[in-house]
Parts: sequence; structure tokens; C-alpha cells
Amino acid sequence: MKYRPAIDGLRAVAVVPVILFHAGVSTFSGGFVGVDVFFVISGYLITTIIIDELARGRFNLLTFYERRARRILPALVLVVVATMPFAWWLLLPSEMKDYSQSLMAVATFSSNILFWRESGYFETAAELKPLLHTWSLAVEEQYYIFFPLLLMAAWRFGRRWLIPFLVVIFVASLTLAQWTAYNDAAAGFFLLPTRGWELLVGSFVAFWLRERRSPRAISLHQWLSALGLAMIVFACLWFDGTMPFPSVWTLIPTLGAALVILFAIDGTWVCALLVNRMIVGIGLLSYSAYLWHQPLFAFARYGWSRHLGLLQITILVAATFTLAWWSWRFVERPFRQKGRIARAPLFRMSASALAILLVSGGVVTAKQGNFYRVSEADMDIVGFMEERDTFVWRNKEASRHRPFDDAKPIKMLLIGDSNSGDLLNLLMMPAPADVTFSSLTIYKGCGNLYLEPERYRSHIEPRLFSTCYRADSYFSPQTEALLAQADVVVLAMAWQEFEVELLLESLSALTKRFGPKFLVFGDKQMTYTPETVRQKPVPARYALKVAPQADRRALNDRLRAMLGRRFVDPYDYLCEADQCPLFDEQGKLIYFDGFHLTPAGAGFAAKRMTVRTLLARLPNLD
Repeated sequence: MKYRPAIDGLRAVAVVPVILFHAGVSTFSGGFVGVDVFFVISGYLITTIIIDELARGRFNLLTFYERRARRILPALVLVVVATMPFAWWLLLPSEMKDYSQSLMAVATFSSNILFWRESGYFETAAELKPLLHTWSLAVEEQYYIFFPLLLMAAWRFGRRWLIPFLVVIFVASLTLAQWTAYNDAAAGFFLLPTRGWELLVGSFVAFWLRERRSPRAISLHQWLSALGLAMIVFACLWFDGTMPFPSVWTLIPTLGAALVILFAIDGTWVCALLVNRMIVGIGLLSYSAYLWHQPLFAFARYGWSRHLGLLQITILVAATFTLAWWSWRFVERPFRQKGRIARAPLFRMSASALAILLVSGGVVTAKQGNFYRVSEADMDIVGFMEERDTFVWRNKEASRHRPFDDAKPIKMLLIGDSNSGDLLNLLMMPAPADVTFSSLTIYKGCGNLYLEPERYRSHIEPRLFSTCYRADSYFSPQTEALLAQADVVVLAMAWQEFEVELLLESLSALTKRFGPKFLVFGDKQMTYTPETVRQKPVPARYALKVAPQADRRALNDRLRAMLGRRFVDPYDYLCEADQCPLFDEQGKLIYFDGFHLTPAGAGFAAKRMTVRTLLARLPNLD
């Protein structure tokens, strides 16, 4: 395959926006599309290599995987190993457990699957995950497993059907991406079936260039290559996190990359720009730069500040490219030279390195992220996030849409986010024999309102659109049936201002339609930080009390004034005179993040609030 320096220039166009986006530079709000440009480049290069060798009868699967191993694994292992001491130093046990799981995922080429599964209500902010960026490598690695096998089979059994078959896969993958963008955004973002079409864009470019017989007018190349570059730049500057992605919108940067590869030939303005020595140099460093930038920015946010300043960003970008040059010069280049490192030692070293990552991650995960660094008492403060997150949602998810048991006289429906999960947990400790529960899920910030969505859609943050789309609808037949059958309905949310402003109107509509059976459960955020608690010695910390968060207390007071007996204030049951204990009588933590209840916390609250407490607020069920 003939070397095209413009492709390295295009790599520079891809990697710089990604780095600046992760740095938090607002101008590059769509910089994440650089990954999509990388997908197109990878699809083009891999397909070109495979079909050239197939045509000459020289393609060997083992040799193909050897080239991929030389290209990907040495620098990847170096960067991942380099992150381990910083993770040990900076991360709390719950964060260390997440990091250790990502080590295992890197070793098994499944990072995208891990981060898809972690994309829940309590996920660590993306900018704090040191190995989050390896999801895109996992997508490519999975593509490299299946795509060569498909091409080999097609080449042997029916080459003329190959392109139509790939077109079918392309359309199916893009259609699935469009659907998941509005129904399961996390799966759409991370998984190969919804990303495969982007790599296929590059594959189609490879097939087209192979079959093209004669060059077209240079003027056409000028304008089409310029259009392609403009499409990439437009996406980098205009897209943002509110964009459904990947979706048909992703065609803008991916087709832009395809146009650049197709038409940025010698003599075009775009080619002249991309083959600039500095831009090609950045492109050569792009893989190492991509590997280094996310850990550097993530650990800087742990050690410096969540919000990095211009000086800090400048230092980190400089460090990224300094380390990238070093790893390119002393790791990437040597390992890509077969004369220096033969196939057998390469595979042995790769297998050993991946095994070490897998075992290391497994051991620390089994230790809950705490490898003898944190005392058992402190682990109760800073550990077990995953298990506690699961506890919050377990009963709520199990009872979602559950039909009521007609044999039980009291039917209770809870509607809301994780706050309703906490409420359901405490009401079921233990579950009263005469009450049957069902639940509906409306996520935080999505509008827990019995009003036409157009009334409040403008108040929903755009980044939540895909999440809110997956919530239960008040106007579905299933929801209306549960509302009609329930004896008491409790709306429990981390309430937002716009919901409070519209709540009376919503409750009026609900009461008019379904009767006076609605209660509102308030917020319960505490002024709590794990660091403050850990500073206190045992057992003195067990007497600690905190205050309700001021803005949440004010919001609850507004709801009380609006709703009277229909409002249930959690602070009335969790606190006394605005002093709220952090630990129960056995020294077990009540709120693991200052809001959500631990199992011990649910038991603590259940002693003070029961189903009868709520029923007493509805005279017809008193």
C-alpha cells in the first residue's frame, strides 16, 4: 500500500479536536467527532490492506493480527501500566474498583462493553475515568476480528455480492444507531453494531479507490476535498453533547473524512495543508497522543481541580505531545519493525502484558478497590458504590409496571427517579402484608408532570433528551391503568425548579382524572462529603450530624406551603431541628453520597416512616 502523508495529516485533524474537547475547551464542543474520523481512516486502511493482499493471494490472517498487535498493543500497554501508580495514589476505593474493572476490559478488548454497562445514574463523570477513551480501541479491535473473516469468505465464495452485502450491513448499522440515539443512547454510543457503519464508510472508500480507473478533473478534487474538510471542522465546532450521537448527524464528519481521503490528492489545497510537515508530525503522534491525553486530564482533575484553567490545559496538552513523541519514538516504531522484534516474542510479550493487566484488575476488583490502603471503617464511607447503587434501584426495577395484586387491599404506586427507589426500599423493610406495590420511572430532570410535554420540554437539559425518552409516559395506556387502579400514588423526585412551578397544575389534573390519592415526597440532599467524615476518628465520627442542603430545604418548604398534608418531607423523619445523623445506632452509614440511602439507611428511615405514615395523609384511607 502506497504511503499517503495526507492520511497522517487527517489523523492530526482528528486527534487535536478530541484532545481539546476532553480538555474542556468550549470552542471544540464537537471535538468528540475526531473519533469518528479515526473510524473512517481505520476502515479505509484496513480494507485497503486486506483486499490488496487478497487480490494477490497473499493474505494471511495471522500476519494481519500480528500487524494489528504491533500497531496497537505496545503503546497501549505502556500507557495503561503508567496509569497504575497514579490510580493507586489518587483514587478512592470505589473509583479504584471501577478503574480495575477497566484494566480487565482493556486486556480483553471489551472496554466499550464495560463503559456501556457503567453508564447508569451514578456513573463517575466521564472526564474522571482515566481509561474511558479505550472504548474506541475496543470497537476497532472487535471490528478487526470479524471484518477480515467476512472479506476472506466473500472473496472465496462470491465476490460480486460483497459490496451489496456490506451496504445492507451499513444501512442496518446506521438505522440501529439512529434508533438507539433516542432509545438507548449509551448502547448506541459504545457498541460495535451502532458504530460499525462508520468503519464501513472507510471500507467503501477503499473499494472505490481500488476500482477507479482514471482521475477526474482537478477542480472537482479541489472542491470536494475542501467540502470534506469543512464538514469535519463544522462538526467539531457546531456539534455538542446535546446531539443525538451516533445518528444520521454523524454522517457529516464521517462523509467529510471520506471526501478528504477520496479527493485530497496532490495538487489540491487540502492536500497541501495536510502534508504540511508539522501537521503530518502531529498525525504520526496521533495514536500515542490519543492514548496519553485522557489519563493526563483525568488525573489532573483529581489532583488539581475538576475545572482546569488555561495554564493547566496548556501544560497538559504539552505533556500529552511530549509523552506521545517519546512513546512513538521508543515504543511504537521499534515494535513495528519485524527485524527488531520477531513475531513469536511479540505475541509472548503481548499475551504476558495483557494477562498481567487482567490479573491485576481482577485482584483489586475482588478487594473492592481497596488493596490494604483504607481501613474497614473508612471503606464504609468511600467504598461499595456499585453495590449501593444496585440496592437503590433493585426493588424499583423489579416492581416497574408490575400489576397490582388484587388479593391485597391497598395498592400503592410510586412514580419518579432514584428518590422513589429509596422510598420504596424503606417502605418494604419489611413489606406490609396488606400492601401491593408498583412503580414507574421518570428520570431526574425529565419532568414528573401530568401535562403535555410541550409545556415543559424547553426546561429539560438537551443532554437528557435521550434519557428522558426512555422514561415512562403518563399518557401511555399502561400508566393510566395503574393510576386508575392505585389507592395511593406517591411522586418522589430530586425535584427541579420547573417541576415545582408546574406541580400544582399537574396535581390538579391528576386529581380531576383519578381522584384525591396523590402525595409528593420531597428532596433529601445533605451537606455531606466523604472527606470530612474520614477526617474524624473512630468512634467520634459516628456521632456526626449534618444539615439539609440549604437550597433543597428551601425547595421542600415551598412544596409544603403549596401542598399542605399532601407533601411528605423526608427531613421531618431523617432529622431533628435540621440536624441529621450520618450513622445509625450500629455505626452504619445512612447516606452513601449525601442523598441516596444505604441498606442500613433504609432500615433507619423505615423505623420513622411507614406505609401507615403515608396513608394517614389521605383521609379516605386513614
